[in-house]
Amino acid sequence: QDYSGWEKLLRFSLGKTADNSDNPALVILGGDLVNRRGREREWNAFFEACDRLREEFEFTLVSPTGVHGTQKPYYEVPGFVDRFILPGNGPSGYEDGFFSFDYGCAHFVVLDSGQMNDTEKDKSKFLGNWIRDDLAANRQPVAFAVMHHPMYSVGFSQDNDLHAGEMRDGFQNLLYRYGIDMILCGHEHLYSRTGEDALITQIMGVSGGKQFDTDFESKNKENMAVCIGNVAVTTLFTVHEDKIKGETFDLDGNMIDSFDQTVRKAEPKNCANCPKFPQCGGKRRHTEIEG
Repeated sequence: QDYSGWEKLLRFSLGKTADNSDNPALVILGGDLVNRRGREREWNAFFEACDRLREEFEFTLVSPTGVHGTQKPYYEVPGFVDRFILPGNGPSGYEDGFFSFDYGCAHFVVLDSGQMNDTEKDKSKFLGNWIRDDLAANRQPVAFAVMHHPMYSVGFSQDNDLHAGEMRDGFQNLLYRYGIDMILCGHEHLYSRTGEDALITQIMGVSGGKQFDTDFESKNKENMAVCIGNVAVTTLFTVHEDKIKGETFDLDGNMIDSFDQTVRKAEPKNCANCPKFPQCGGKRRHTEIEG
């Protein structure tokens, strides 16, 4: 119930972004907002921290549903919909667990990773078709996927490895083919950034007080470009049409990681029959799709 460290990190982040942007900050969390989702006092403590910050800064909150506890998902928690983006534009039956929105020059698709695996073929196909159609309709030059579970686990547990493998088997090529530039996630309670072997760059963060160590043997961890435990972090993203820049800071404001990634370019296409042609002029984001 102690959100003082998280509040300090977010205040630092919002102070930095307020100096560099004319738009309200978009704050993306990785789930696990509370330790036990059924405990009202934990949610109240979190909401109170959010509301204190809103007295100082203007910002927009986004989070995929997390997995701690066994009760209802985040979007059914009283007070959540009042504070978070929740457009309800997801697939039938999953409208609030899967959704998308545009912010600046970027498109965000938020995914309930607890529903994503390759073992339930019909559900995977149904969800995959929605993801495909959503990203196919995107006209923004940059695209992010936001989910709770990592698609690239650091190997902290066998269950995490198994789920990450299922998500890669079922959804990784789809996300890559339809233009996702970067995955943002949480779940493993440490900071990591994937290395060159990853098809899609993944940034995993932890900003709360429950942090895990990196003192364990794992080939996955060794394949990460960066893997840092026992630290709460915030990553500040600056997004342009051709580049994503990230700077990661700890609780004391020390920069512990930075990166630049070039956005994958789309080739102009003859889309004169598309109803959105007047807006994009044929410069669609996803070149693999015909029509």
